Amino acid sequence: MKDKIIEGNIRLRAAAESNYGAQVSLEQIPKHKRSSCGLAAIKINKNQQGEASSIDYISAGDCMLFLQFTDSSFRQITFDYIDKLDGAAISTIQKAWYDYLKHAPNIEDISIGELKKMHNTFRENVQEMLQTNRNKLNSLEGYGIIDGDPQAEHYLEFGHIPLISVRWILLLSDGLKLHTHRESHRQETWLTTAQMAFQYGLAELEKHIIKLEESDPACFSYPRLKQHDDKSGILIEL
Repeated sequence: MKDKIIEGNIRLRAAAESNYGAQVSLEQIPKHKRSSCGLAAIKINKNQQGEASSIDYISAGDCMLFLQFTDSSFRQITFDYIDKLDGAAISTIQKAWYDYLKHAPNIEDISIGELKKMHNTFRENVQEMLQTNRNKLNSLEGYGIIDGDPQAEHYLEFGHIPLISVRWILLLSDGLKLHTHRESHRQETWLTTAQMAFQYGLAELEKHIIKLEESDPACFSYPRLKQHDDKSGILIEL
């Protein structure tokens, strides 16, 4: 499976260089301008009886893998290295909101259009920080991601897990991660996200997140970098 990911990474490199043309190499393209993607992938292995007995997994970026066991406990397999980097930018935006509201009318008196305009301004103000974070990809200071660089191979997480007492397998992109309210302390929400997915299913998780995002188009009540993000998820019952 790792070989397949490396092959895809090579294809991405060729596509990126072809897109820029004029014999531009990937190394000449700044990291923050490259196409990139995260992933969480598994291969289910079966024993001689035809039962699912283990998985091989591989991941990059902020796509996540969880297992739930027959006693309803669950385990987080992968780690979101991007969250802490985005969190620094989100905290800066939150401080900007706090400073703005000290000299502004009550939040209830500000139109949605004005709130969205302010969020875009605050987002633009942290663009340099976001670019700095992107430039840390595939390094020990940042995170692993598929971007066409051969170095990506060395920052993949992968392994083999026996499916002992495992009932469910869950794979998620960060667009299906629950949001934390601004008045709550920033917390690890991947675990609560997985718990909700295991308990209610992916469709309910998606509806819940979209409802929050549509109620908060300016990313004020639930601080985040953009209103919506790509939502992908797979929930497998064994």
